[in-house]
Amino acid sequence: MAIPQRTDPGFARYTGDERPNIWAEHLADHNALHAESVSDTVAGASFVIGSQGGDIINIGIVLEDADGNAITSVAVVTAFLSDDSGGLDVSGTAPDGTFVIGTDGFIVASVTAKLVFILQSDAVGAIDLNLTETGADTWFFVVVLANGTQVVSGAIVIT
Repeated sequence: MAIPQRTDPGFARYTGDERPNIWAEHLADHNALHAESVSDTVAGASFVIGSQGGDIINIGIVLEDADGNAITSVAVVTAFLSDDSGGLDVSGTAPDGTFVIGTDGFIVASVTAKLVFILQSDAVGAIDLNLTETGADTWFFVVVLANGTQVVSGAIVIT
């Protein structure tokens, strides 16, 4: 039995080197889409711990993409205060004053009062918090990324 040959218009039979590389085209399209989505995927965070003013210290956070650039959209992360520079556990002691948003971002929820938070950045990946403590203490602020990676700030020292 002979195999029927397609003859309809629009059907092309390619042989050898003239065959289009549809996988290369698909991969190029995929990479272009992936590049767009990666630019807004939170892959890291950087911190700026402000100078203490009275009993208040500011913690500035910038959420970053895989290239270390600030993301260009709103993102949500989990964060907590730790006594450990490696961010191994949640602190046993919360600040005795307030822990509130400064000018950027939003506290979606305070899971454990003044210790564990769900935070939302502004449209350029920025979050800033004002921590108030009347005594002397040292903490580290830990941001937990969606993949479980923890990014730990430098020491937040209240004197």
